[in-house]
Amino acid sequence: MALSARSVPHFTIIAQFIREMGPVIKGLFVDVLLYCDELGLIGREMFAIDGCKISSNASKEWSGTKEDFEKKKAKFSKLVETLVAKHKEVDAGKQVLPAEVRAKEEKAIKALEEKIATLDEWLKTQEDKISHTGLPKKSHL
Repeated sequence: MALSARSVPHFTIIAQFIREMGPVIKGLFVDVLLYCDELGLIGREMFAIDGCKISSNASKEWSGTKEDFEKKKAKFSKLVETLVAKHKEVDAGKQVLPAEVRAKEEKAIKALEEKIATLDEWLKTQEDKISHTGLPKKSHL
């Protein structure tokens, strides 16, 4: 309604607009959904657009309270430390590691470090949202 200046276009006009805009409309749609989510207008389990119910895909891995994310960060950090210590042993000649295994582990270290950085950024800028019961609500990273 807001985009159409309070006129009520026929559904075929809307369908034609979406069909003709192609990939551009998809990006716009994603941006609108992200903004609505940021404002708290979208539920975490299900939302509907024009009567069509769509399942939410917020992964459980990246949902939790601040305490949950701090534990996840500690777990990832410990795993990185373990992998780096293993590589130090290989470098010192105490252990032999095939090149493909080493490459795979280095890729895992990089991915974990990126996850840690994401968690760090979120933890620095966000606080737990408190529910009506006084307990922290889960947030999605």
